[in-house]
Amino acid sequence: MISLAWVYFAQGQLAQTRETCEKSLAYAQAADGLNELATAHNLLGGVFYQAGEWRDAFHHTTRAMILREQMGYSWGVAGTLSNLGILAFVAGNWHKSVSFFERSLNLRQEMGDVEGLAITQNNLGNAYRGQGRLGEAERSFRESVLTAETFSIASHHANSTVGLAHVLLLQGKLAEAQSAIAEGIALAEALGAQDILAEGQRIQAELLLANQAYGPGLRMAEQAAALAAAVGNPSNEAAAWRVAAQAALVLNDFELAETLIQKAAALLTDTTDHLEAAHVAAQAYQIFSRTEKEPLARENLAAAREAYTRLGAAFYLRQLEQGEARLAEASQR
Repeated sequence: MISLAWVYFAQGQLAQTRETCEKSLAYAQAADGLNELATAHNLLGGVFYQAGEWRDAFHHTTRAMILREQMGYSWGVAGTLSNLGILAFVAGNWHKSVSFFERSLNLRQEMGDVEGLAITQNNLGNAYRGQGRLGEAERSFRESVLTAETFSIASHHANSTVGLAHVLLLQGKLAEAQSAIAEGIALAEALGAQDILAEGQRIQAELLLANQAYGPGLRMAEQAAALAAAVGNPSNEAAAWRVAAQAALVLNDFELAETLIQKAAALLTDTTDHLEAAHVAAQAYQIFSRTEKEPLARENLAAAREAYTRLGAAFYLRQLEQGEARLAEASQR
C-alpha cells in the first residue's frame, strides 16, 4: 500500500497520498511493521510539507526518524534528519535547522554517503548564511563544492558553487565571488539547470551593483527574474526583482524602483520564504524613504526588523540598522 502512496505523491495527488498513507499506518501498527510505519510517517511529512502545514510535517518526520533509530537504520535516519533540517529552516527555526543538518552530516560521514554529504554540506551553508555565520557558511559551501567536484556530482557542484559565490559577495570578497559565480553559471548552463542559472544570474547582478555597474546590474537582474518566472520559482523571481529595484533606486528611477519592489512583494504573498520576504521589506523601506512615503517606509521597516529578529538573522539586521542610520544622517544634511 505504501508503494501506491508513493505513486500518488509522484503524481502530485496529495489528498490520495495522505489517505493511502493513513491506511498504511493503520495496517503497519496492527502488524507492528516498523519499516512501513517509518516510511508512511516520512511520506506524510512530505505531504504536509507540500501543503505548507509545518507542524504536522515536523511531527510525522520526527516520528519517522525515531522509528528508524529504533531499527538501527542509519541511512534512513540521516535522510530524515536532513528533512527535519529543511522543515526547521523553512519554518524560520534556523538554530534547530543547523543542529539537524550537523547530525545528518556526521552520520553521512560515518556511512561514506558521498552524495548525501554534498547535499547536507550545501544545506548547512544555506543555514549558516541565513544566521549570518558567513565564515562557517563559506567553509560548508567549499566542502560541498569539493565533495561534488571530486565525485563528479555535477548538479551539486553547480548549486554549491553559486551558494559559495553569494557568501563571498556578502563578505566583500568581490574578486573571489566573481570567479565563483562565473564558474557556477557556466556549470549551470552546461547542465541546463535553469533554476540554478536564475539564482546565479541574480547573484551576478548583485556583484555588478557592488562594483557600481548599475545599468548592467539592472539588466542582469531583469534577465534573472524572467528566467526564474519561466521555471516557476517565485522566491528566486522575487529576489531578482528586489535586486532590480535596488539598481533602479541607485539610478534615481524612483517610479521603476517602486514598481519592481511591489512586483517582488506580490510574488511573496503566500510565501514560506521568510528571509526573502524580509529582504523585500528592507528594500521597500529604502525606496519609500527616498520617495517620501513615510507610512509605507515605516511599515516595511517594522516588517523587516521583526522578521530578521524572529529568524535570528543578525547579519541582515545589522545591515538594516546601518541603512536606517545612513538615511537618518542624509535627512539631516
